[in-house]
Amino acid sequence: MSSRIDLLVDTLGYSSDEGLLQGPSNFTRAVGSAHALHAAADAVKLQACFGAWEPGFGDRVTGRFVPIVYLAHADSVEEARRHHRWVWSQGLAPWLIIAVQERFIICPGFDFSSEDDWAALVVLVEADDLQKSGADSALKDFAAVRLRSSLQWRDFRLQSAGTVDKRLLRALEHLHERLAFANAGGELPAAIINRLIGRVLYTFLLLDRGIVPGAWAQGLVLDDSSLHVVRPTINLAQFWALQDRIDDIFNGAVFILDPDQRLKIQQEHLDLAIDYLRGGTTRHKGGEQTELFEIDLTAIQIETLSAVYEEFLRSESPASARNDGVVYTPPFLVDFVLNRIDDEREFSKDSRVLDPTAGSGVFLVGAFRRIVERVLVERRMQRLPMEELRQILVQCIYGVEKASSAAAVAAFSLYLQLLEYADQVELLGIVNERRRPKVFPPLIGSNILVADFFGAPRHFEEIEFTCVAGNPPWKPLERVTTCTVDSDDPVDGREVSEHVTWMSLRRYLDPDGILGLVMPSKSISSPSAKTFLTALGREFHVRAIVNLSQWRRHLFENAEQPAALLFVSARAVTHASRTAFYSPALWTQPYTPKAMWMLAIDRSDVQWMPSFLVFRDREQVFDAYALRPLDRAAKNRLRQAVSRGTATTFAKLLTQLGLVSAVGDSPARTLIGTEELCGTRDFAGYQDGFTRLEAHPKQLSEQRLQACNAQHRRMFQGQRLLVPRSMARALAVDFPLAVNSSINVIRWKDTPTGLTLNEQAVLLSKLGRFLMSDFASFQFALFGRLWQVDRTRFEPKELGEIVVPQPEYFLQPEDDAPVAQDYIAAMQVQDVAAAMQDYLDTRRQFENGLTPTNANERIDKVPNDYLTVLSTSLRGSFGALFRHCDAGCISDSSARIVIDMAEPLPKSPAACAAAFQFYDSAHVTWAEGGRQIRVDKPAGRLNFSLDRAYGDALRVANLLLAAQ
Repeated sequence: MSSRIDLLVDTLGYSSDEGLLQGPSNFTRAVGSAHALHAAADAVKLQACFGAWEPGFGDRVTGRFVPIVYLAHADSVEEARRHHRWVWSQGLAPWLIIAVQERFIICPGFDFSSEDDWAALVVLVEADDLQKSGADSALKDFAAVRLRSSLQWRDFRLQSAGTVDKRLLRALEHLHERLAFANAGGELPAAIINRLIGRVLYTFLLLDRGIVPGAWAQGLVLDDSSLHVVRPTINLAQFWALQDRIDDIFNGAVFILDPDQRLKIQQEHLDLAIDYLRGGTTRHKGGEQTELFEIDLTAIQIETLSAVYEEFLRSESPASARNDGVVYTPPFLVDFVLNRIDDEREFSKDSRVLDPTAGSGVFLVGAFRRIVERVLVERRMQRLPMEELRQILVQCIYGVEKASSAAAVAAFSLYLQLLEYADQVELLGIVNERRRPKVFPPLIGSNILVADFFGAPRHFEEIEFTCVAGNPPWKPLERVTTCTVDSDDPVDGREVSEHVTWMSLRRYLDPDGILGLVMPSKSISSPSAKTFLTALGREFHVRAIVNLSQWRRHLFENAEQPAALLFVSARAVTHASRTAFYSPALWTQPYTPKAMWMLAIDRSDVQWMPSFLVFRDREQVFDAYALRPLDRAAKNRLRQAVSRGTATTFAKLLTQLGLVSAVGDSPARTLIGTEELCGTRDFAGYQDGFTRLEAHPKQLSEQRLQACNAQHRRMFQGQRLLVPRSMARALAVDFPLAVNSSINVIRWKDTPTGLTLNEQAVLLSKLGRFLMSDFASFQFALFGRLWQVDRTRFEPKELGEIVVPQPEYFLQPEDDAPVAQDYIAAMQVQDVAAAMQDYLDTRRQFENGLTPTNANERIDKVPNDYLTVLSTSLRGSFGALFRHCDAGCISDSSARIVIDMAEPLPKSPAACAAAFQFYDSAHVTWAEGGRQIRVDKPAGRLNFSLDRAYGDALRVANLLLAAQ
């Protein structure tokens, strides 16, 4: 390394940190990123990289390396800018620091600007300032100790709009639009436009990477200085001759344009496509930008190209894409799924990988990369022979995709990934000498089937797959296929993803195979999720489920429905089987929601549970999937109160009081016009909470009430309580008013005896106030299957399940202002009060996909409530072995808790040896034979909630048990 990089490494505290990888010999250790780091070393003089080691769900010591800061060298500012462009195009590291002359340049890895704006995007630090002031310089945020803190990451303004995938997609969409309306021989069909763009992009990828000689493409290859004064161009006939020559050497199955389709493309079309890619032209907000021109095609990750092109292909048939559930799957989510599969069964040359709904092949490309990199690590090499790469591709990678264009992109992406690992000397020899076989093996029709996954009992009949991975459509079966699916396996709502799960496990995976799919969360926890998951978990070993409900609207653009990740082993479930549940909150991740670049695993937040207990019924599944540990404990305590008779359920309470609850109905069933029926919006003008209505604009006349269906007439008159399913308010009414199904109506079943009209009104008012209390709000989150997802509706059945005081409480003389504590005392469940308050103070604000700014502000002192709950929980687990715990040192980014034990501690498990990472909410360590346990945590308020205290105690207990 250069002396300036050495100085930077020492100053930032990297030199003694396991997160530092220095030089090519160390880059080989970076499982998952080794090839990318070697490429950066060759292209931008990467000297070192600082990063984190990503764990799996289990307590792994050595995980996969996640680059955070690249440290590179440049001889001039202009070379530094070129380095920045390359690193941004690669899209892997959030930050780049370049040593150039007597200064350091700090560059955002996920954003890049044109020449005129570049200086405003980067930060310059003089080398003398680093030596003199060290931590006081602009580089202080990149010190190892600060990068270990999740608090620090919230201050980084990572720009999502500037990432290479967003810019590439935007530019391709603009180019498609321009080509569609170019004044040349009529409008081009979308499929031809996409294939032309693919052809031009493919050509420049081969040229830029030196795979195709520039002499083959006179006029297209210009040096950087010439690009600003000369536009690259090529005659249309010469371009087709070049394509034929490329196809003769490589493979003719990439973006095929037959002779008739070629005739539709005019010189103007070709010039426009080339100009966008090389001349720097793109239309944006009425002006001209250089988005495609800025992208370095030698650096871009193939998964990025594949994922972007999948979204781009929607333009060929938007309606079909909507029906088929085509979505852009972010590469970081693909990485997460494949990494978890790799945790269970390592990718190798023996792997057989299937994506049943492959799209543009982003999962297949990632799997192919992992297989090749595993071989490279084992042999300590950076390249493989072409024949071996072909063999790995043909033997290991398979997909089914019914859209021919997407299948072609999948093959194209796999071919490009093959080139990444090919020996350049061998490859150039093949190209120049026109050796046979062709560079790329045929995939379409053999490995990539253009077919409906449901169109055959089993594709690839001779192959038993080691893993199935993908993101199947989130649509009902009839929206995706016309084929009949012959299966008796339990599926809710005919969901395609659930059918894919069963078929993969029953027909495709070998006995030790593993499945990893991106699923709609509703298959796990919605009111309609009745049979699929419980049946699945009773038969197969569900290894892990990841709840991404908090990522709703952020993970998939314009997608209201949240996602879940499902990992299942083809092995039968046993009494020893355990399932991991993980619900990462957005505020724990190293970015703002609009700038996602990874999905970090906080092992303290991974909850392992006995599979045979979890999948016993859907309630157990929901509790494990959707609730925090403290909330699960509170819910169990409330259920115990019902069993002991100190409380009852809301449904039983209504029955005992002579009340019934039902929702309103439609115009067709009530015989009341749509304009006369009240819905949630008709009460939006009233304040939240309990209100007694004296009148309403939609009040029914006696005549209109009599016109109502007799079944509903009683529901729409008399003393009753109206509760919108949004649970925002409860309204007591005693005049005729009709409501639709968005409103719960609580009314008397028969004319009550023993209660005056006033007493009836008082009782309903008490029920309304209870439902609007903080205590009820807490229970909406505990029992509402969709409540934490969108807070828009609480189902009637769920309302009946919440726990309430016995009838005697509500029949007492009126209490002027009952509060949550009164209800808790009446039910004798005082031990849930702290959990309720913790939910109200911390977790409620994150429901419905919300992430409030500054919610996790830094603390100056460890809260006493946190220490109390931590102590109580540890004492419950260890009894007299636990002595006490106290707050240790606290810095600007982390805080330490010290736990004293009565006996010497055993040797710590391997997980304790790893360094504190920015994604750890509780890093637990101790010394063998010592009597103190240290818990290091980010010094943010939310990391010290009572729920976190309860979870941290579980983490300590589990690690101590693992060490025995």
